[in-house]
Amino acid sequence: MANVGQACSLLFTILTLLAQIACLVIICICYVTAIYFSHDFPESLGYNWSLSPILSIQAVPGSACPTGTTNLLQDNWPGTNAGCSCSAEMKLDACNAVHDLGCSDVAPINKRSYQKWDGYSICATTDTKTYLDLSIIDASGSCPSSSPVLCGKIDSLGNILCATSTTNCPINDIQFISKTSAVPSGYTSVSLNTKNLIYSKSVSTGNILVQTKISDEQPCSITNQQNYYGGSAYILDYFYANATCTTSVDLSSLDMAYTKLDTFSYETLLNDNNILTTLLTTIPTYPSTRYAHDTSLYYKNYIGLKPSCRSALMSTMQMGNANIWYDLLKNAKNNAILYPHVYNNWISCIVSTAVTLIWAILNFHYKGGHWETTRSKTEAPFIISIIFSILVFFGTVCNVSFFFAFSTSTNNFGDLAPFNNLTGCMDTKSEELLLIFLNQVNDYKTFSLYVGGILSIIILAGVVLLHT
Repeated sequence: MANVGQACSLLFTILTLLAQIACLVIICICYVTAIYFSHDFPESLGYNWSLSPILSIQAVPGSACPTGTTNLLQDNWPGTNAGCSCSAEMKLDACNAVHDLGCSDVAPINKRSYQKWDGYSICATTDTKTYLDLSIIDASGSCPSSSPVLCGKIDSLGNILCATSTTNCPINDIQFISKTSAVPSGYTSVSLNTKNLIYSKSVSTGNILVQTKISDEQPCSITNQQNYYGGSAYILDYFYANATCTTSVDLSSLDMAYTKLDTFSYETLLNDNNILTTLLTTIPTYPSTRYAHDTSLYYKNYIGLKPSCRSALMSTMQMGNANIWYDLLKNAKNNAILYPHVYNNWISCIVSTAVTLIWAILNFHYKGGHWETTRSKTEAPFIISIIFSILVFFGTVCNVSFFFAFSTSTNNFGDLAPFNNLTGCMDTKSEELLLIFLNQVNDYKTFSLYVGGILSIIILAGVVLLHT
């Protein structure tokens, strides 16, 4: 019986140690898996919904907009990656001290905000409200008596924004015209270097101006892609690997919600924003074909949500503050409960595994050609092993919290649970892209729950059985 007991003790010790190691490995796998979640669309959705409609526009010669206004250009020049220059060849990433002898490093260039378009900063005054705060009806509805004026199409579903008066409507039509063209009645004109920008707030059938983007061609549906001129990029361009639009779903890879506003020289745009000089100084071999072409300014309204779905979503909103959800969406990757937990769990798993290994050594010793347990309660190693088993237990609790956190409503993904019920509430593409992310999260939660439960039972059984 003693041999059977020793064999069982040895078996449970081995299983406990392997389970602790498995926890560490699986948490690492979970971390890497979550990095590649399709979080791009929820982040762009959160950003889009957090913007406010634009009420007025002015042109400023300098780079800074006056207090109380924001730049109409919401884009950044993305910058370049580090490189290695070897004679006529340019390589991506810094030079290797062994393989790239005689080569020189090319420093990366950080992203920079676009400030000027056609020589001026275009500064906008915005509404104080955001998408979930506005008075919106569907296209077939009627505005309430408190906000009787139709202001135009507020989102991609054609829903209508209502206001108390036309003067309180945001900009619902915007154009660029030549300096010699007449300004239509009801439009305000803003003078730039080569053209005039005109806008109106009285076109009730127009698209309301919310978001802008600079792109060589029609913008991509996925925001971490760029639709570059000619479909190619220089090897050090930040979006070198994503120079065309692609999508993982059977839908258009282009975001057709964007409307082209203006076309302008990309070289002049880079010069006006003090980017080209830095670029050519840092990378003298940067090809002129990458900037000697035109680029375009696009705009769109909100990503649409049916008013009935919007009301249902608002009724479940915690603390009555839409900014909470905007932040959760915009930081879908970093706000995941995984990220604050994973670092703690790496540490707890490593410590727990080490403690379990010491625990196993203290509980067993090799004597006379076989393993024997240290069972005498008067022996110091046995007492120490009890202490270590308690540490293993608490380490296990920490690890279990990582896996089971995904099944609770207190984690950040739990706060986004209402978004699982948006079937039929958005346009087909937006709904599909959002569901890809939510399904990944839900599958991940289920996996973590089952794996965490199995490993926890093994570890706790080992702790209990070894000391009964």
